[in-house]
Amino acid sequence: TRLLVPEEYDFTIFWNNRALLRKRVGDIMEAHNLFHEKLSKRGVSTLLILKSIPGPKDQEAVDFLSHKNLFPESPLVVLSNHYNIQDMNYFYNLADITCNFSYNEGFGMSISESLMAGVPVTVSQTGGLPEQVIGEREIFGKVVRPAARCLFGGGVGEVPHIYADFVSVQGMVDAWYHMFQLK
Repeated sequence: TRLLVPEEYDFTIFWNNRALLRKRVGDIMEAHNLFHEKLSKRGVSTLLILKSIPGPKDQEAVDFLSHKNLFPESPLVVLSNHYNIQDMNYFYNLADITCNFSYNEGFGMSISESLMAGVPVTVSQTGGLPEQVIGEREIFGKVVRPAARCLFGGGVGEVPHIYADFVSVQGMVDAWYHMFQLK
């Protein structure tokens, strides 16, 4: 496992999504930069692994590689290929946590995959994400309440409306710190 993640990293966060605006990859990178700064003062090193498959070009696509230059001191690995099930299980198990702070999400398949690999998660309180994290007897991660909420209407398909739930960047940092303290 140390071929991808060198031993000097004490805490690894995995983000696995399409590079769409609503998936908030820029905010994830900014939050990791703040999280890394906070923990590096205590001698703890962190790593963010971003995995995004090339998706269809649409108006929501984000060139997240250009964001990488904004945070040159923040350790980051970018994966952009298709991987088989065994490789994905390997990537999930490299991480201490997986995150999804999308501002609207129907279900969040990467969160299900992470939980199936036994890796805890941090998610926004939107769509089907909380239902995956909070079980009848156990909690499998941290659900973060939105700092702002916006109601979208207009009948997309058969959905008459959907909320966009925005977790603040600081809320992301706090959730990761909470999970770090549990490690």
